[in-house]
Amino acid sequence: DKVVGLQAGVFPNPSAKSAHLHMISDQAGQAQIQVFSLNGQKMLADQVYLQPQELFDYQLAIQQLEQGVYLIKVVHARHT
Repeated sequence: DKVVGLQAGVFPNPSAKSAHLHMISDQAGQAQIQVFSLNGQKMLADQVYLQPQELFDYQLAIQQLEQGVYLIKVVHARHT
C-alpha cells in the first residue's frame, strides 16, 4: 500500500540506550527532526532527506539525554 502524507514511529518505545525513528512519506524532500523535553526545550535537531515511499531509519542519539519522556517533531513538506 502507498503511504499518503508522512508516517513516523519510534522503536523500541520505551528505550534506554538506542532508539530508531522510522519515517516514510509520499513526497521527496528535506525532513527536520526535533526532540523536545516536556518543558519545551529543544534537545536534539537534525535534517535528513526522504525519498517517496521509502522507509528511512534514523538512529536517535538518546545516550546524551537524561531518562524521561520526550516529544519528537518531524516536519517534511506540508506534513508535521
